Amino acid sequence: MASQGQASDAYPSSVPDGDQIEYPAFDFPQDVQGLYTPDPSCSQQTIFSSSDTDFAWPGPLLPIPESLERVGPDRTKAYILYSEMSKDAFVAWWLETDFGKKKRIYWDGRHHAKCWEQFEQVAHGKTGKPGVMCTHCRAVLDHPASGHTGTSSMNKHINGPCCRKSTGRTTNILASIQRAAHKASKKSEVVFTQETRNGEYHEILLGFVPLHGAHSGVNLGSLLFELLQQHQIAHRVLAITTDNASNNNTLMSSIQESVQSLGVGNAAIIRIPCIAHIIQLSLNDLLGLMKANPKNETIQTDWSDTCSGFLDSRHQNTAIANTLNKIRKLAIFINASPQRWETFCSLQTKDPKLMPIQDVKTRWNSTFLMLQRAKRLQSTYNAFCSESQYALPHLTLDHEEWRHIEYLLCITQPLFRFTTLLSQTRDVSIHLVFSIYNKLFDHLEKSMDALRRKRVLWKQLVLKALEAAKSKLSHCYAMTDDIPEQAEDFSTKEWEDPDQDWLTRYRKSLEDYLEPYKKDLSDIQSRSKADKCAITLSELEVSCMPEDSQPSLSDQRDELAQYLESGIVRSPPRIFWKDHQHDFPALARLARDVLSISATGAGVERLFNSA
Repeated sequence: MASQGQASDAYPSSVPDGDQIEYPAFDFPQDVQGLYTPDPSCSQQTIFSSSDTDFAWPGPLLPIPESLERVGPDRTKAYILYSEMSKDAFVAWWLETDFGKKKRIYWDGRHHAKCWEQFEQVAHGKTGKPGVMCTHCRAVLDHPASGHTGTSSMNKHINGPCCRKSTGRTTNILASIQRAAHKASKKSEVVFTQETRNGEYHEILLGFVPLHGAHSGVNLGSLLFELLQQHQIAHRVLAITTDNASNNNTLMSSIQESVQSLGVGNAAIIRIPCIAHIIQLSLNDLLGLMKANPKNETIQTDWSDTCSGFLDSRHQNTAIANTLNKIRKLAIFINASPQRWETFCSLQTKDPKLMPIQDVKTRWNSTFLMLQRAKRLQSTYNAFCSESQYALPHLTLDHEEWRHIEYLLCITQPLFRFTTLLSQTRDVSIHLVFSIYNKLFDHLEKSMDALRRKRVLWKQLVLKALEAAKSKLSHCYAMTDDIPEQAEDFSTKEWEDPDQDWLTRYRKSLEDYLEPYKKDLSDIQSRSKADKCAITLSELEVSCMPEDSQPSLSDQRDELAQYLESGIVRSPPRIFWKDHQHDFPALARLARDVLSISATGAGVERLFNSA
């Protein structure tokens, strides 16, 4: 949720901020090679590079991703917290630690003992040694899985005198509230974002409230409106960022009616669809048309003969789905047994020894990460299926099936990249939404152009999948038609249209949107000058002042023209508008409001993680 500036004083998924795995370069199909080359100038961080092709790949990042929370019993916070929403990033980091390279732990395994409700899983930031941290006293114990000791030490700690003494103290009230809310069966989280006068972007948790009754838009709207009234900011809401759930349409109608009933203004509250969620919806449609989406909601850890299933790659219309199912079944088969895992590791010639990854439908980008890991370990997969004691001819991937994986990696990499970058950022990002759309549309269209001349059935299926992804992206993009945003995007050659002057249309929209800001600024300046003149100047002196000493209305109207004619400056928008607030006072006020809008729900997810 974003606020409008009135004396403004006041985050399934992907791998946010850094999978340390080094991805080797490999040759992609010539017909899709070099379709997408990221522009480093359009992002805050450049984390993709490639030495052999024009296709960009993720490279190594910081040792500990910023998206992972540091915790601990003291100020050093030497431990890294494992949480459901950041499990992919955590596991990817942990597997690269000294402990993770030698031991295996199912971090997302089910914990039935009641004592687990009072502990959180952690790993030491330097060694990766697993532990469990008491939520009361923050003491860290050895992880039961690391020594196969069970939960006796956890129960002993909870019932011991040291922990009981700690439960009466609350060192962090907000953290305690968040943890309690996290354990509610149904909850509604509200994050208020705002950019301050100093140009700083803030996300503030307003409420983490259990939702009673149906999870309907009306109930959500009532709860949200009560929260806004409680903080006396109902009249300052500019936009609400939501996912694409159907009940959010009703929520927006409900909150709009409630705010208008206060009689404090007629401005409509803008609904901003979460751009990261939209990208994932597009990806789901792409994989879904090929029947390649995962079905499981959790990682499968047990193998049975029925798991092998029936795989028939003779039918071209299901060839890609069969390829992905082979990769999934291999991951289950290898990870379900310590002996098979050791055999798989012995076939790897370089450290670190890596485990196969299994995708899950509730985790963003998990299919991309699964295929990326499989491609990196292609020779190991082949050797395990054909040369080891666990010969699996029915799960062996042939040359054509590895081509399936190469194609899927190539066409889904930009979606992975933007989701990851959006999940990482803790700064303003709403100004990049149109650029992200344009980049993704360009990638999908170039990929489709490269495949239209292909006659192989599975390549035609990939073409249809790309069309489905573009259709979903286009549907969501249509929601942005009424949002005044960047003129830069409408001035590029891609927007040249003899029937529509998009730049003129955008400018008119911006002029209309700017008008209230100019009026408010004029009123403020008039009051300020009147007060100053009343104190320092007599009426006679005011009457004798030259006319050119007063700013004309035309000067104010020219503010937008001066800005649009001043050229593009490659600078972080918060810094630019802070530095130019006196040159473009009305526009700077508008920018401060618009830039406070969150382009994604990542901030909410981060808070939900830490609760």
